[in-house]
Amino acid sequence: MALERQLNGGVDFLSSVNNYFQSVMAEHRENKTSNKILMEKINSCLFRPDSNHFSCPESFLTCPITLDTPETGVFMRNSRSAEICSLYDKDALVQLVETGGAHPLSREPITESMIMRKDECHFDTKREAFCCK
Repeated sequence: MALERQLNGGVDFLSSVNNYFQSVMAEHRENKTSNKILMEKINSCLFRPDSNHFSCPESFLTCPITLDTPETGVFMRNSRSAEICSLYDKDALVQLVETGGAHPLSREPITESMIMRKDECHFDTKREAFCCK
């Protein structure tokens, strides 16, 4: 053990493994907390899409994941800094978050700030897209 510590700058195998597992557990706890916050934000922004409510063709109410009009939807920015957002099917988005998937369009990690309330988005006829207010 003394030789091992001398050769490895004072670190032995057991200490190294212990530090590794502590960091993995801390990261896991952090991910669970951030996923819980993200899920709460998604659930607070849910709505039932209705083409009569939006001044857009029904084709713009299609989820990029399911390629169908969601029964229960939520808006999400197309990237962290995007002004454009898209409508997502709640179940498809929840599954993506639970499995640790990346944003389907930007490939960025999905964050709470990307999830938008229905009243924060409007259809811009000039851009032919949903935009954040």
